[in-house]
Amino acid sequence: MTNTVVVYSPKKLGTVLRRAAFDPNGKPLVGRTHPWQINGGEPNNHIMNYRGKPTGVLITVFGDPDRKTGNLWIYNKLRIRDMQARMIRHTVQFTVENSVVTAVVVLP
Repeated sequence: MTNTVVVYSPKKLGTVLRRAAFDPNGKPLVGRTHPWQINGGEPNNHIMNYRGKPTGVLITVFGDPDRKTGNLWIYNKLRIRDMQARMIRHTVQFTVENSVVTAVVVLP
């Protein structure tokens, strides 16, 4: 279970200033607020780096998935900058087999 805190602007109705996600023990889930990248940019910020990682790492960094469908773990409301397309994407799908991430797909 993930707890989310959203801070809205008092001046611009509906504008989000900050988002933070926490596990049930109150520990911040840095993966939910980190500015990820794909298709270029800083290699340390690539969301694709999670391919080959154990699922325990996903849970530690991102918390429980927003949706599980079979072996697909889907996380929403992320900030993933597609450096090639020059746009921000918000959803990533991890394929999990034998408790290891075998594929990472950033969804449109």
